[in-house]
Amino acid sequence: SWAIGWAWHRIMMTASSSSSSNQGILGVNLGKNKTSNDEVGDYTTGIRKLGPYADYLVINVSSPNTPGLRSLQQREPLYNLLTSTLKARDEYAPHAPLYVKIAPDLTTAEMEDVAAVLLETGIDGMIVSNSSETRDLLGDVKYADIPGGISGLPIHTKVSNLIASIHKQYKLSIPIIAVGGIDSALCGSNLSCLYFLPYLGCIPVSGSICGGAVLGYSG
Repeated sequence: SWAIGWAWHRIMMTASSSSSSNQGILGVNLGKNKTSNDEVGDYTTGIRKLGPYADYLVINVSSPNTPGLRSLQQREPLYNLLTSTLKARDEYAPHAPLYVKIAPDLTTAEMEDVAAVLLETGIDGMIVSNSSETRDLLGDVKYADIPGGISGLPIHTKVSNLIASIHKQYKLSIPIIAVGGIDSALCGSNLSCLYFLPYLGCIPVSGSICGGAVLGYSG
């Protein structure tokens, strides 16, 4: 896609230039390999290799397309992962804030564990959220039973409620990037990231996201 091409161009330009000004903001989204036996190693290797070129780094523990990935949102695995990746960030990319990207389908108990770990580790921020695996969000829509994540309008309310609870219930005051069902600024978020609206001919929507800043497009 054009987004991947732009990101690669940015990395090459940054690598060959001492100045990266006026080239936009580049976030690097990191996940584990599907067949990996060393999950922490996958993330830290990504930070070591790509961190120097990134403006911010994302620890993605919530993609619905990687088997077992969401189990990393549990308290002990998440703590181990974040302490290791924060250490790698400090060594290889100290300029880059480290964000963690969570699922919108967390239970109250699971979110309490996530919040406790984020407070304990001092993570720089959150991305809320990845796509949802909750099929009833689609009702009787054709192809609703096809595996994969659900994003866009069906998860707008879920994402909005999760962001509100992060502030009110879990007392987290870290920056939040809102993702998923975004066509206007979400109350409580600091930035918004758009995925598919540009492909639908809706790039001007950024002008209607009032009260919040648009981080950019991801595809």
